[in-house]
Amino acid sequence: MSITGSFYTGLSGLNIHSTAMQVIGDNLANIHTTGFKGSAAHFKDVLGASLSGVSGSNQTGGGAEVASVDPNFVQGSLETTDITTDVAVNGKGFFIVGEPISNEVFYTRAGHFIIDNQGYYVNNQGYRVQGFLYDSSENLIESLSDIQINQSSTIPPQVTSTVGMLLNLDASATAPTYSGTQWVANTGYTLGARVYPNPANGYSYEATTVTGTRTSGGTQPTWPTTIGATVVDGEVTWTARQGPSDISNFSTMVNIYDTLGQSHPIQVYFRKTAANNWAWDALIDRGEVSGGIAGVYQQVGTGALVFNTSGALTSTTPTDLNTVALTFTNGSTIAANAMDIDFTGTTQYGLASAIQRLVQDGYGAGTVSGVSIDEDGNIVANYTNGTRQKNARLALADFPNITGLQRKGATLFQATTNSGAPLYNKPGDGGMGIVSSSALEESNVDLAGEIIKMIIIQRGYQVNSKVISTTDEMLNTLINIR
Repeated sequence: MSITGSFYTGLSGLNIHSTAMQVIGDNLANIHTTGFKGSAAHFKDVLGASLSGVSGSNQTGGGAEVASVDPNFVQGSLETTDITTDVAVNGKGFFIVGEPISNEVFYTRAGHFIIDNQGYYVNNQGYRVQGFLYDSSENLIESLSDIQINQSSTIPPQVTSTVGMLLNLDASATAPTYSGTQWVANTGYTLGARVYPNPANGYSYEATTVTGTRTSGGTQPTWPTTIGATVVDGEVTWTARQGPSDISNFSTMVNIYDTLGQSHPIQVYFRKTAANNWAWDALIDRGEVSGGIAGVYQQVGTGALVFNTSGALTSTTPTDLNTVALTFTNGSTIAANAMDIDFTGTTQYGLASAIQRLVQDGYGAGTVSGVSIDEDGNIVANYTNGTRQKNARLALADFPNITGLQRKGATLFQATTNSGAPLYNKPGDGGMGIVSSSALEESNVDLAGEIIKMIIIQRGYQVNSKVISTTDEMLNTLINIR
């Protein structure tokens, strides 16, 4: 082999070390690029010539060349942000984005996404993030689609159908009494010594004592002054001395929602009637009801609670909060017996009466106030009425050979025949990682490791330069032979 061949051997060494330094420079330049995956250059030798001798075949190398530049897909550290639309994959998988014009599909670990002016969930290039959409009943549609969130949407109201109350009623309470004339309504609208008239039932009342004026039938009663009530336009209102709370042991309020999403307060009074027995009455201010007068209360429901000697609830009658139909001042209605009341878990212990849980399933109309993303990749719209609705679920992709992916810049990759076809799944399913919201994956470049490799590559470049200079000196010696 000619001595000049070592020039080319040294040159190949310079070339591969130049490429390696370029890879290191690229890694260090992207040390703060979100979702960036560092690469490493790998070399291979080049066979130069074969020489035959007494000991058989001998081979001389011809230098080296770059075998491949492979990405390193080790996960980078997660950095917390204050942006709810930022996401990171904690584990295996790539986000999927689509170019809206060409429909090209790309894959990335960089989850800095935003919602554009059309409501699409996009990356910095405007490529649309792909996922599985939910229908109006929150059933997942199993096909990849552009994720779009209508931030100007309004969720319709829901009328109250169920009220849940969990409370303790004081076992030491005594049944309230009234020293004056007691009146009882034979229509069932009674709260101890107080009569709560229902105009629909014709004001049919009957005195239970010999004092006072006896009134019955369908005419408006004549109220004795001792009962502390006055009649205004056919409605009964009570003086402060004779209000509903005076003959109740405990009360609480619940807001119900009508068909238009407007709330109305319902006051529920609890009155002990005997040992282990309580009555409850639900009242609404007639100012909320069409044709009514503010400050006048109408009873909308009544019932009884029975406890055993251990303080546990044994029966509830009835299970309806309202036994009358309600027509509100805004024109909306709630049909009779349309609202259930659930006292499950209520107790009668020797503790002060207190409400422990109060829930109802109605709500008013609401608009989008923000977006959140859970670890399963569900994109949830939060509404001003406190409700939440799933819009979409992020999709993740994996490949049989991720090192076969092709870099396309902007931390994007494309599938190739070497990578194999993408395998789509949901976060947390099929071995996929989970999604961390308000977080981004940092570059996985190891600064210390890259500096060490840079020193080694620099030395490699120097020694290959020395091969060339030494070969030149050898030739110079040959030329100078006399």
